[in-house]
Amino acid sequence: MPPKDLPSYITWVVDQKPELQDTPQEIKDELYPELQGRLESLINTAVLAALPPDQLPHFERLLEHGSENDIQEFCHQAIPNMDEIVARILVQFRNEYLGA
Repeated sequence: MPPKDLPSYITWVVDQKPELQDTPQEIKDELYPELQGRLESLINTAVLAALPPDQLPHFERLLEHGSENDIQEFCHQAIPNMDEIVARILVQFRNEYLGA
């Protein structure tokens, strides 16, 4: 079962890549921030595409002044299938990274 937080998920994906099995941990550690940024960008793009246009002004205000919890709560309320969207992006990221 894949981990639920992004840093652990990325580590889990990297650990599945056969080409990196013998790679020193220091080098893997350098990959993680880049991969996390890429994954976060994919998720953010999918969330913005799924957000109803009339909700964008409120969402922008939350991005400027709200907490991470407020933003997540808003997205889950505004996008009924939010968990499915994120799950789809996680699977897509894993498959593309592993070349599946």
